Amino acid sequence: MAPPRRPTVFVLIAAIAHALQPPRPKHYARTTLRRHVTVPVPLEYAAELAATALALVAPGKGVLSIDESPPTLKERFERAGIELADDGDATQYRELVVTAPDLGTYASGCVLTADALFEETEGGTPFVDLLAAQNIVPGVRVDCGDVPLPGAVEGETCSRGLDGLEERAALYREQGARFAKWRGRIRIDDSRGAPSFLALKETCWTMARTARTLQEKGLVPLLEPAVLADGDHTIERAAEVQERVYVDVFRALAENGVFLEGCLLKPMMSTPGTSCPEAATPELVAAYSVRTL
Repeated sequence: MAPPRRPTVFVLIAAIAHALQPPRPKHYARTTLRRHVTVPVPLEYAAELAATALALVAPGKGVLSIDESPPTLKERFERAGIELADDGDATQYRELVVTAPDLGTYASGCVLTADALFEETEGGTPFVDLLAAQNIVPGVRVDCGDVPLPGAVEGETCSRGLDGLEERAALYREQGARFAKWRGRIRIDDSRGAPSFLALKETCWTMARTARTLQEKGLVPLLEPAVLADGDHTIERAAEVQERVYVDVFRALAENGVFLEGCLLKPMMSTPGTSCPEAATPELVAAYSVRTL
């Protein structure tokens, strides 16, 4: 039996059609945008970052924060009837905290201000050495406060401190810090349309860029996307915004190639606004907080 004849006419037509197609533009590797391709965090720090993150969440312990700004610290002392005369009083307060007996039994880490990270006791012992001697991981706050966010809703802000962070992070690690806290603020004001898309995008993306920069320098990021309690919003609205913020933060972390095993999130309780007429029971707050996470 003779083999079937090849459809030479169709093959010829296909070849002619292919030859008549316009040439495809060339794509070079350096200009081709590929999704989900991000350079990983250097392996020299990966194991250490993961170990530090685990140490900070050790069972039965918590992270102590004494990173208040001078105005905030002064206000808190004034409410207690104590006047802070100068920066020396603030240093004495921090020394009192880091030298507390058995502090390491309850604290896994301690967040200091950038200045306090380099402070010493009256006897000349650096604070970071006192903390390390009690198996407390020294940390530092790296955001530099908030400024108004142009183009956003009135009252919305963005955190400062990303510029120059690479150099500062290297200096903080050299001083003994092993993790760093960054705080971003999200405001709920439905009457004005807050939080705006711009504020959410700016806060979450900046937080992810910060996390990546810190990990590059060997510091575990402790990220605090703070949804403020100011306002009259309900607990349902607070939980809704928090869920959106958490999703956007972790999406940005993934897009920046952040090593999640070496990164910590500082969540907040889901509570109604301080001016909300509807109170929430502790059980309801707990249920919404866990559900949101």
